[in-house]
Amino acid sequence: MTPAAAHRQISAGAMSRAFIVASTRLLLCSMLPLALGICIDFYLVARLILGGGALVPILAVGLFAVFGVLWFLLPRVRALREVLAHD
Repeated sequence: MTPAAAHRQISAGAMSRAFIVASTRLLLCSMLPLALGICIDFYLVARLILGGGALVPILAVGLFAVFGVLWFLLPRVRALREVLAHD
């Protein structure tokens, strides 16, 4: 919410390069805590449903890995491919 709030208050009609950079950094910094929070919630619900055991933490770690791949690894691979394609 920080980028949107700052944009409304500082430069309602303009989109500056600094704003885009700051927004990107804030978004990237918020993705890890979001993934951790979702995985912890998943762990707690799965523990209640499945009654504990070794499967529950494995599933939660697997979900965290899925977030890592989809949110961080794949975008970097795509960016690298685009850079290599232009060379």
